[in-house]
Amino acid sequence: MEPWQRYLEELRQRAARIPDDAFGRGELMAVAAHDAYQKTTNDLTAQGWDEVSALTVTRMFGQTVKDWIAAGADDWSTLESELRRGYAAWNGGRRET
Repeated sequence: MEPWQRYLEELRQRAARIPDDAFGRGELMAVAAHDAYQKTTNDLTAQGWDEVSALTVTRMFGQTVKDWIAAGADDWSTLESELRRGYAAWNGGRRET
C-alpha cells in the first residue's frame, strides 16, 4: 500500500465517526487529519523510512487535506486524486543515495 493510500485509509476511518452535520465538523476533520498524520508517520518509520522523509510526505498529505477541508471536505475522490498526485510528484523528485 502506498503511503498516500495508508494516510487516506486512516483519515477515512476517523472521519467516519464524525457526523456530516456535526457542529464544528471542519475542526473535527482537522483533528482526524492530524491523527492520521501521526499514525501514518509512525507506520512509515516502523517500515524503515527515515524520519525526515516520513515527516515530509505526511506533512504534504496534511496540507492537501487542509486545503480539501477549506473547500468543503465533501468529495473524497478529489482528495484521493490530490493525495495520489502529490505523492507521485514528491516521490518522482526524490533521489536515492
